[in-house]
Amino acid sequence: MSDERTQRVRNDLSRVTDWLLLGREIANGEHMARLAAYGVTTIINAACEVSDRTLCEQHRLGYYHLYWSDDQQPKSRTRCCMC
Repeated sequence: MSDERTQRVRNDLSRVTDWLLLGREIANGEHMARLAAYGVTTIINAACEVSDRTLCEQHRLGYYHLYWSDDQQPKSRTRCCMC
């Protein structure tokens, strides 16, 4: 995602809108603490195989787990209707 609406916030975060950031997996408690210090209030986890619930509770962040299964297949880079 590299258009004028998306800007790089950190090397592991991209700002999509004023209130929505996208990022990679949360590696550990230190990473979660950095997100909280940055102002993140809620984590939405789309990975079926991992849960960050405990880390979120420790850092007083909201948490939603979508349990999205990954078929491990490459996806096309076509733009969606919102792009």
